[in-house]
Amino acid sequence: MSASAGLAGNKGFTLLELMVVLALLGLLSAMALPRMQRWHDAVQARAQAAELVGVLREAAFAAGAQRRRWQVTQASFDKSAGAAEVLKLSLPPGWSARMQGEPVFLPSGLCVSGALLLRSERGTNLRLQVQGPRCSLLLEALGEVG
Repeated sequence: MSASAGLAGNKGFTLLELMVVLALLGLLSAMALPRMQRWHDAVQARAQAAELVGVLREAAFAAGAQRRRWQVTQASFDKSAGAAEVLKLSLPPGWSARMQGEPVFLPSGLCVSGALLLRSERGTNLRLQVQGPRCSLLLEALGEVG
């Protein structure tokens, strides 16, 4: 009787082989999960920040159409009443904003440059930059701080 004849009836995998494969798959999944979560958080943060970009675009248009001056200051994020020319903005829950220069939307339809530094509740840092004089808006990721 040949050796190959004895193996002809042996089909499939042993329990040990299956357990090793499952353990390796579990290990790979455990290594990939945190990275996937960070990626998901960053995408979600950018989507929420894109809503703020839309609001600022509308404000730039409205400033020119209504011949008003709108300024974005730290008071823009305060719920209490402020100066009439301060643009009121709301951030997603858990977010914080810090000003880096104060953007101004002028009645002429032009802008004065400035930027907002945004931080999501999960640590994603973004810079929303208003570039004058044409009111170009640029949203860029700054990385994460643990």
